[in-house]
Amino acid sequence: MHVYRCELTLMEATFFSSREVSNTYQTEPLIGNIALAYAFGFCQAPYFNDGTIHYKAHLGALNEAGIYVTPATIVGEPRFTLAQFNAQADAYWYAMANNVIVTRPDGTWMERRGAAWYIKRYPGDRGQKVGLENRPQHGRIRMLA
Repeated sequence: MHVYRCELTLMEATFFSSREVSNTYQTEPLIGNIALAYAFGFCQAPYFNDGTIHYKAHLGALNEAGIYVTPATIVGEPRFTLAQFNAQADAYWYAMANNVIVTRPDGTWMERRGAAWYIKRYPGDRGQKVGLENRPQHGRIRMLA
């Protein structure tokens, strides 16, 4: 067995959501082994992600090669920075609905039926229903500094 130890230096604030408390998204003082396996180039991820999870296949190949990457921990006292974000639409027109910000693509108009919104592209179009997304619209992020 070979054990390699390396020292990483964060060149910018680093964020991933380890814990979510109210509208605060906190980063724990570590970097996970899966993230490091990809960062070191042991696993190759497609540039475009269609939502398919590849961890099992990618990490399985590493296991077969006898490679295990441990999580990285902070040496000394971790430093954090706190920032705020606002992910609301930057569009000319938008509306707030339940769990979604409705925006109007160019050349279309929006129609509200009950609680649902529909994108309409031409007169007589029944419209495409705007789906709900569980996406934070504003909040605070605690990142590794």
